[in-house]
Amino acid sequence: MDSESMGQTLQELRAAADPSRYGAAFGPGALDQKTRGLVGIGAAVSLGASTPTYRRLVEEAREGGATVDDCIGAFVAAAPVSGAVRLVAGAPRLASALGYDVGQALE
Repeated sequence: MDSESMGQTLQELRAAADPSRYGAAFGPGALDQKTRGLVGIGAAVSLGASTPTYRRLVEEAREGGATVDDCIGAFVAAAPVSGAVRLVAGAPRLASALGYDVGQALE
């Protein structure tokens, strides 16, 4: 692929990823802060997200009024879609994001 084609492809990908092109229903205002954070936690499980990603999503959900139990519930609710392997791999990341000292618990 030449550089001109590559540039065009990158522009198309940027345009496709722009949430404004899908209208207000898909913008940040479509869901409240708590719901956005909880949905994000569920998606993070399926994607195998890092601890900093979980931390950001937990902060968003908690700032919107979610409890620790809400965050854990969103995490567990993703299990049928993400599978047990992703759930087990993500558990210590979510625990860390919630402020739990995973390292000390394993000693």
